[in-house]
Amino acid sequence: MIKAAFFLSVAIPASAALTLSSHTYSQDAGIAFLEPEAVMGITKNVYLNVIDEVDGGCWTNSGVIEQEARNILTNNGVNVSLEPLTSNRLMTAEIRIGAVGYRTEGLCVGFANLTLMRPFIHEAYSNAGNGYSHIYMGSSIDKERGFVISGSLLNQNIRDVAQEFIYEISSDVADGRKTEEAKLYIEHFSEYYNADPVTQAERDRELRREFEPR
Repeated sequence: MIKAAFFLSVAIPASAALTLSSHTYSQDAGIAFLEPEAVMGITKNVYLNVIDEVDGGCWTNSGVIEQEARNILTNNGVNVSLEPLTSNRLMTAEIRIGAVGYRTEGLCVGFANLTLMRPFIHEAYSNAGNGYSHIYMGSSIDKERGFVISGSLLNQNIRDVAQEFIYEISSDVADGRKTEEAKLYIEHFSEYYNADPVTQAERDRELRREFEPR
């Protein structure tokens, strides 16, 4: 498992004229960074990505696993999309439930990989434009699990590890929301936190409309 503390970024008016080269924070926020527990607590939108690379008819219930994961997260107040989402600060994450495998001599063998990831953020503040801009620089892995699996089918193996992983994430989100850091972050970014998630496809269509010749 890889954990990291994330710096709290608060949009600063142009008049502040601050320019920083990495994660930024506001003196008014009262904290300089978010601990891993708080980062889990601000998770609001999730792209649930089920990746089936299993051959030989060894994994046949990926749709059931996807729906179960979706229900667990939704019941805990997390918005779930089955399409890639635009990165909305640290509030948006991706959960991957994936497996590779094949059938050999009547036995299914494979490897299940479960990952929770979210974007790194670089923000620069200046007097230009509206005072700030943000650029997403990649992804960090918050949690990752891997399992070698085998059996006549891989259905139950993958279902068991996926449920355990999703329940762990759901519990971590609930616990993280109770931290003061998460409460402060959500308060500062309430407009983003309460907004409906936007898929990458929707954002791409919006950008094309903006740049179409008039």
